Amino acid sequence: MYYDLIPSMGFEPKFEDIHRFALQLTRTRPAGSGLRPRRSASVRVRIGTDEAGVLAYGISGPRRAGSILRHPTYGRVEIRELSDERVAE
Repeated sequence: MYYDLIPSMGFEPKFEDIHRFALQLTRTRPAGSGLRPRRSASVRVRIGTDEAGVLAYGISGPRRAGSILRHPTYGRVEIRELSDERVAE
């Protein structure tokens, strides 16, 4: 699953918001101790710029983690699901 995270102009998260988001992402880990997670179990956060030079954020992870990844953790952030074709660009 691939999502773009689009912050509003006034987006400025507090430490507690960032911490809550990080805790939410840990819920996607496979259970079990000492096991190395498979590549398909990883969650990736992408930070870059779009075509206009505006800061762009994205997140991706396994399909089974979709409900966690698209959950609105931050206020003032729009979450858009990307198609596989657009991710490949």
